[in-house]
Amino acid sequence: MIETPTAAGIEETLAVVRRWLPAFLAGERADDDLYVDGVTTWHNIGEREVVVQRTPPAPASSPAARRCASRTCA
Repeated sequence: MIETPTAAGIEETLAVVRRWLPAFLAGERADDDLYVDGVTTWHNIGEREVVVQRTPPAPASSPAARRCASRTCA
């Protein structure tokens, strides 16, 4: 059964989010008191964004390359 949220419950949740979210966005772990004891959490701490490598061009003998060479590629 899902309980109807109360104003007090919403305020409590908001207080947790205000402490947890900045740490999460910074790629860090928040204060330990924000985590439930005995529950495993998974974080990408230390993960960094990288530029995705471009797909190499198609070999000149491929149909796609021939279409582009004839200026019909999209």
